[in-house]
Amino acid sequence: MKNTKLKIALITAVMLFLSIGFASAACYLNDVQEDSIEYEGYLNVSLDVSTSAPYTAEMMLTDETQAFFPDATIETILLNVPVDQIESVTDAEGNEWEVNEISEEADGFGIFNVSIDSGDDVEIDPATTITINLVDTWDQSFPRNDAGYLIATEINGIGEDADDSAWVTLGFCEAPAPIVDEEEPIEEVPVEEPPVEEPPVEEPPVEEPQVEEPAEETVCYLNVVQEDKSEFEGQLNATLIIDNETENTAEIELANETLEEFQEAQMNRILLNVPVDQIESVTDAD
Repeated sequence: MKNTKLKIALITAVMLFLSIGFASAACYLNDVQEDSIEYEGYLNVSLDVSTSAPYTAEMMLTDETQAFFPDATIETILLNVPVDQIESVTDAEGNEWEVNEISEEADGFGIFNVSIDSGDDVEIDPATTITINLVDTWDQSFPRNDAGYLIATEINGIGEDADDSAWVTLGFCEAPAPIVDEEEPIEEVPVEEPPVEEPPVEEPPVEEPQVEEPAEETVCYLNVVQEDKSEFEGQLNATLIIDNETENTAEIELANETLEEFQEAQMNRILLNVPVDQIESVTDAD
């Protein structure tokens, strides 16, 4: 019997399935602190980082989060970008947020060196966009803290009585983003110089090791529900992972949150507009 909980559709194309260019790196903060795990899947913050100057990082609660928690707001952002690389932080209402170099802990995600707060006198709109303006010389990185996290955001006004709060951190990105630490340089393998004197038998040249680059993937979410089923909005999520570099495949899988909410959920039909002659086969994990 097929396992309906882990239903995966694998589409193998005979040519490049998608070729997408991104002007920015789109990410989501949706990993919730452990002791507030009941909010996992319901708290989502979009993070759009521009990859060319002028550099900005824009954050806002997603529509699904606002639908579940109309009073939810972002009031604190923790990160490790040096203060001198942050030019200013503003919201859509024109309020300027406070940037402080201070050690502060996000519950479950470790200590960060920089805190961005709305301030006591600012009334925050749940739908506001918070824009972190970075200097033109920003090194395009969000350094990790000692616990291994890049950024954390506290969301207030959640729960049945809108009196609870929880920290969330980076969960996934839709495209390779300039928000990871720089990797240590790989030591080059020295190539032996050929001897000055020509040997009787010519030695084959020593080849430099070839480092295989990881395949580029694009990760998307299928989570916009038909209008007359809006009660399931935010509860039905499927990942769409597109390998548009080597394998030319698209993998669709129900998200863990959806399977926890609906244990019998499964996919049995997929509609798309890719010409049939470009689809080599469609298989599942079984």
